[in-house]
Amino acid sequence: MNIDRATLSAIGLGLFLNVAAGIFSFYLTKDATATFVTLAVTELVLILELIRRLLTRPHVPGVAKYRAAAPVGGELVEIVSSVSTEFVFWGISAKTVIHNDDFRRVLIEKARSAPFRFLILSPDSAHVALRAAEEGDTAMGWKREIEANIDRLQVLRNQYGLNLEIGLFDSAPVFRLILLNSNLLYLGWYPRSSQGFHSPLIVASNEAYSLYVPIRASFEDAWARSTRV
Repeated sequence: MNIDRATLSAIGLGLFLNVAAGIFSFYLTKDATATFVTLAVTELVLILELIRRLLTRPHVPGVAKYRAAAPVGGELVEIVSSVSTEFVFWGISAKTVIHNDDFRRVLIEKARSAPFRFLILSPDSAHVALRAAEEGDTAMGWKREIEANIDRLQVLRNQYGLNLEIGLFDSAPVFRLILLNSNLLYLGWYPRSSQGFHSPLIVASNEAYSLYVPIRASFEDAWARSTRV
């Protein structure tokens, strides 16, 4: 269960007041029973308030999880291992997935049948230099990194005959996402002066009024306008 920061702050304040009420009660009465009753009552009030907050907080349709950071390492391998009908990646370079040996191994296995699509920022885009500067890097370093990752994907596709497509987009990189099996979205974004995998992560399913729907439409529009390589 995800608990927002305001609720956590309220819990902390409630615990502080609970302890303060107990100390104050004992100071006034010197009666352990009265102190216990005071603590029990204030704790009950705290629990009821927490339940109220959890039941009345806004709900975003389809959102199953909210996490502090994007999946990496073993979590990425677990995601790609569950591919049955499709895998989509949209981001600047796909570096964190392509450089993972276990991810590549599973990709080779899964992409023999299920389609894989990678939508990557064009190395010739002016946005490469802009984004590199934001993160304190050089445009040439980013350009070479993106080109190397595109080459890695092309080599895998050609060497193993994979059902793998690569599209290059030329616009400001906003989202860093994975779409899985037409029913699950792992959505991150590119914070200012920070790498995409450091952004928070929203996991959403494909259902009515879900965040999945407009994000999927945005990807498909960008894919249709991309240059295939």
